[in-house]
Amino acid sequence: MNQDSVDSKQTDPSEHWINFQPMVPELRNQIIELYAQIDQLKGENQRLRKALLLQASREPKMSSKLKNALYE
Repeated sequence: MNQDSVDSKQTDPSEHWINFQPMVPELRNQIIELYAQIDQLKGENQRLRKALLLQASREPKMSSKLKNALYE
């Protein structure tokens, strides 16, 4: 499984072990809030990666003559 498919998939607590374990309702609610925060952070991470790639592609490239001179 690649990183894109992991990032694009939302974390659904209803499909997780949390629904099969007896626990205090407050704890369950906190875990669900953490899942929501995970989804938010995944989205933020994805946006930051795109912004970083876009910024990197805008930076001036080294000329081929200069690159060749450096490799000699």
